[in-house]
Formats: sequence, C-alpha cells, structure tokens
Amino acid sequence: AESLFINSTLRVRQLRESIAPRVLRLADSTGVRRVLEVGCGQGVAVDLIMRRFADAHIVAIDLDARMVKRAHRRLNGHHASVDVRVGDVCALPFDDGSFDVIVDFAVVHHVPDWQRAFGEIARLLAPGGQFLFEDHDVNRHNWLARTVFAHPAERFTALEFAGGLAEVGIDVDQPMEDRDGHFLGRGIKRAS
Repeated sequence: AESLFINSTLRVRQLRESIAPRVLRLADSTGVRRVLEVGCGQGVAVDLIMRRFADAHIVAIDLDARMVKRAHRRLNGHHASVDVRVGDVCALPFDDGSFDVIVDFAVVHHVPDWQRAFGEIARLLAPGGQFLFEDHDVNRHNWLARTVFAHPAERFTALEFAGGLAEVGIDVDQPMEDRDGHFLGRGIKRAS
C-alpha cells in the first residue's frame, strides 16, 4: 500500500508542489558542491534539488532497486550532474564529510535503526553541512494510515527526531514546522 502511495500522482504532486519547495527553501545554497538525497524513490524531488543547487553534483540513493530504475528513467539526460544508485542510509560507501547537503523526504521513519541512519548522515555531512528533512511522527497518523502503511515498531516524535540529530552532532537551527505529525526543518552539522 505504501509503495502505491509513494508512486501515486497524489504523492508526486504533494512532493513537487508543496513539500519539496518548503524544505528546499530552508537551504542556503552558497558554496554547495555535493548533495545526497536519501530514499529518492522514483526521483521526483531530484529535479527540484537540481534547480535549488544548480552547480552541485547530486547523488540519490534508494534501497529499492526498482525505484532506482524508475529514477534513472525519469532523470534520463541529467547523468552528468546526477548519480542514482542503490544504497542503504545506514551504510553508505562515501567518505566522511563528502556532502554539503543531505535531504530526507519522509524516509527516516521507515528505517528500523533510525539512530544508525542519523549517525551515517552525520558522518557524511561536512562540518557546517545542512540536513534538510521532511518526516513523520507515525503515531500521530490517522487510523487509516497507521493500519494500511507498514512502519517499524519504534518510531519518533518531532522532538525525538531533533534530539536524535543533536546526539550525532546535527543541531536543528530553527523551529521545525509540524503539522499533525508531519514535520520539516533543517539541521546544521557542528564544526567539531
């Protein structure tokens, strides 16, 4: 059910017209050379990320090889500035500090070991790097969403999400926007 929703016209429209623009507006694009999107799905947000960070090289990963194939098809022609590949946000083959910006569009709440994912995100961000996120407190989803969509048992609230980031050295630098458990914001990796 969740895969159907992620690939639906409704979600694509939400991401393009509402969610991604609000999240990407939080970013400072000055000097950004490398951006990573974790859980890129079919690559819908990559176009918007490329526009926001026009001079950057974009890497987009997803755990699902089928999604990566769809993203490749969608992004055909952008391969000079975009690298789409299968990858697990808990174990990525990039050097420490490889990215100036990492973007999460509703992915971390799917990761069973979300604290480990935060550790990997912090490892990959350069000091002063930005973590842009849109995610969910699934316990505040409506009954239908909690029943139909599969999520790992142990999840987080928006405050726990921010606290988990702080534990790995990423500080949410402005109040998060939280609408009924659907929250977004920006974190900055501490210099040391």
